[in-house]
Amino acid sequence: MPKRCIVLFSGGLDSMLALRLMTVQGIGVTALNSVNCFHGSQRIEEKKAHLRATALALGADDIIFPNTTEDVVALTKNPRHGYGKHLNACIDCRLRTMRAGFDAMREIGADFVVTGEVTGQRPMSQRKDAITLANREVAAWGHAGLLLRPLCAKLLEETIPAKEGWIDSRYLYDISGRGRDRQMALAQEFGIGEYPCPAGGCLLTDPGFSRRLAVLFECNPDFTGDDAELLKVGRHFQISRRTKIVVSRNEEENYRLRDLSRPDDRFYITADRPGAIAMARGEDSPEVEALASGMAVYYSKLREEGVAPVERWRIVDGVDTGMEVLDGCARVDPDVLRGAEAAHIPADCLKQLRMRKRVK
Repeated sequence: MPKRCIVLFSGGLDSMLALRLMTVQGIGVTALNSVNCFHGSQRIEEKKAHLRATALALGADDIIFPNTTEDVVALTKNPRHGYGKHLNACIDCRLRTMRAGFDAMREIGADFVVTGEVTGQRPMSQRKDAITLANREVAAWGHAGLLLRPLCAKLLEETIPAKEGWIDSRYLYDISGRGRDRQMALAQEFGIGEYPCPAGGCLLTDPGFSRRLAVLFECNPDFTGDDAELLKVGRHFQISRRTKIVVSRNEEENYRLRDLSRPDDRFYITADRPGAIAMARGEDSPEVEALASGMAVYYSKLREEGVAPVERWRIVDGVDTGMEVLDGCARVDPDVLRGAEAAHIPADCLKQLRMRKRVK
C-alpha cells in the first residue's frame, strides 16, 4: 500500500525540494504550513493561496494551515530553550511546528513526517545538537524514527522510512551548511524553476519588531496574539505603561487598524483632508486625546497649517460609533511622544528580557 507523509512546508527552496523528493517516488503528500502572528506581514489569504498553488504544483494532494498563534505566543514568553539573537525562540517554535505535523499525521492516518531541514543551515534550530534534541522530543511523543529530513538524512541516524524501504535511498542526501548550490542543482534536476530567495520569514528575528515586542512584554505581560499582530501595523508610541498611540502609514493600514481595534480604542483623523489614522489605546484623558488628535494632524496634508479639525470615533462590533469633530487640534511632533516613551519604558528592555530568558 502506498505510503503517505506530512511535509512541513514553508514555501522556501528546502521545503519545496523535500516535498518533491516524496511525490517523485509516488508517496502521497499532505503539506502543512503552521500559521502564527509572528510570520511576515503579507496578507494571510494571499500567502495561503500562493503556498497552496506551489504545493499542488509539486505534486501534493492537499495543504493544511493549523493556527498555532496562542501556543507560539506562550512559548515566546517563556522559551524552554532560550532566545536567539533577538526574541526568536527558534528551537521551541520549531518543535511546536513538528508537533503540529505529528498531530496531522495521526489525524489523517499518514505514516511519517518530512522536513526540509539541513544540518548547519540555521544557527539555532538546525545545529546538529538542536536536531538531536528535536529527535529526542519526537521520541518522547511516541514517534521515534518517523521524522525524515531527506536533504541531510545521510548525515543523521537512519529513520524508519529508510530502514523499512518506504522511500528510495537514492532520494536521500548529505547536504549541510548554509550554501545553496546543491539545493539549486537539485531544483534544476527536478524541474523546479522558480523559488524564493532565502529570507527569514519570522518577525522575531527582526531587531525592530523585537524591540516593539519587548516593550509589549514590559507593559502588558499577558498580551495575546492580537496584541502581537498590532505590532506589525503603523508607527507605535508607548507614551506610558498603560497607553499607546498607533499611527497608520498608508490606506491599507487604516483598514488594518480598524480590523484590530477594541471597543475602548479611540480613532482620530483630520476632517477636511483625511490622511493617517491615529488610534489611542489605554488611558482616555484630555491629555491623550490632544496627543492622538495632534498626531493625526502631523501625519496629514495639513501639517504645515499646524491646526485642523479632527474627527474622533470608536468602533464597536465593526460599526463606527460616537463620531464627533474636535475643532482646533494642534499638531504634535512625534519627538514629543518618543520622549514620553523614553521616560516610561527602559531603553534596554529588550536586553533585560533576553537576560531573564538566557539561552540554555
